[in-house]
Amino acid sequence: MEASQASAPYIPPIAVKVMRVSAPTLAPRLVPAFETVAEGAPVLPAPHSVATMEASVWDAAQASMAQGSDAAFVQAPVSMRDSSYTDQVLLPASFGTVAVGETFHAVISATNTSTRPLTGVRIRVELHSEGTEKFAPTSFQLADVPGPVALAPGAQVTAVVRHGIEALATHALVCRIRSDQPTAQGLKEHWLAKQYRFAVSPPPFVMSSAVQVSSGLRVTRHPDVRERERTWIRLQLRNTSARPVHIESLHVETTAPWTWAAPPTDTPILLMPQDLHQALLELTPTQPIVPHALRSTEATSADATVPAAWPLGQIRIAWRVPGAEPGRLRIGPIVRRTRLPRPVQGWYAELYVQPTDLPWRVDEPCTLPLRVSLWPIASTETPCTWDLVADDAGKETYYVGEQTHSYTVKSHDTTEPVVWDLTWTIVPCRRGVVKTGGASLYLRDAATSTRHLVQSWPCVWEVSVP
Repeated sequence: MEASQASAPYIPPIAVKVMRVSAPTLAPRLVPAFETVAEGAPVLPAPHSVATMEASVWDAAQASMAQGSDAAFVQAPVSMRDSSYTDQVLLPASFGTVAVGETFHAVISATNTSTRPLTGVRIRVELHSEGTEKFAPTSFQLADVPGPVALAPGAQVTAVVRHGIEALATHALVCRIRSDQPTAQGLKEHWLAKQYRFAVSPPPFVMSSAVQVSSGLRVTRHPDVRERERTWIRLQLRNTSARPVHIESLHVETTAPWTWAAPPTDTPILLMPQDLHQALLELTPTQPIVPHALRSTEATSADATVPAAWPLGQIRIAWRVPGAEPGRLRIGPIVRRTRLPRPVQGWYAELYVQPTDLPWRVDEPCTLPLRVSLWPIASTETPCTWDLVADDAGKETYYVGEQTHSYTVKSHDTTEPVVWDLTWTIVPCRRGVVKTGGASLYLRDAATSTRHLVQSWPCVWEVSVP
């Protein structure tokens, strides 16, 4: 008997209580919405303009409403007309429903249930989430609250925790209570662990995003990076819940060097069930983007182009649903993906056209100012010579003067591009939208004078000739 008592597990005299702090709801109370003749309703003659209701229709209407003040509804939902709310509030019987984006708020208390003081009391609270196909498992320590030196009988230690829910996965609130266990050798550390699991529901809306850029020559050849790399993020929100959703804020937390220009939208945005809202967010860079620094390393040497990704930022959205907790969510990162030509001979080149207001006329020479930006992959002190060769557009334009322009670079590094400005003279041959032809950029070998093609542009520019 003594051996069985000695082997019995130690149960600390601690009562642990966990309560989730959430918005309460009002208690409903049914009110009579239908009264029969037997209950005292007077019999009124029907007007001549109203047709007599058939008995089957009357029975169906009568069966769908409460008969008297205490009768239950029969196969009919409770509507706002048929119910009212009392001044009593109701708390969730359990942890309730937690949605992605809401803040989980709970109070944990540990009470000394013995008649003697308890020493070494400490509350440690952690929140764990299970791993899914889209979300990795997470673990966060929310609180580590020490108690007094001696917790008096009936006294308690309380910890308040808050944490934003971002993963659509089952979560577990783990509460670990430490106390001193008296033994024959003295006090021994003892931990009591309790776990509370709860499910997480999706947010009350569905959001989709798409990144858009302009592909016209007047944009892609523009020398100003703010015009050339201007990017739009198209957002679409749909309320998938049965209650209205108030979108209190919707903005982009941009990543350098991008900045966001807020569109003129009314805030807050009210979305009724199944409502749809679209927004167009405009982003512009504040400094030149180094293209080769953002290039992916997954491409093989046989690829003519390599993938590149520009991180734009993250979408921040805050909403509120009547009778529910407010929500905040960070979605992203939003990435602009494209493909860039593979560097040749350690160089990456871009061609821009300087905007001009000079008119273009048929059979008259017109100047086309160009700028070539040369991005070196590695720094070197070896001089190199470049040749830019113009290609005629056939029957649309022809060039006047030299079609090959040369430029020598003495030294260069990877911090800034090498800028080469030059001017072409072009004569349009017809009216309408005229393409100016293409260009090819070559790197000349200093020892053998062999030219290596670095980049080619099938069409440099297009103009409208009246």
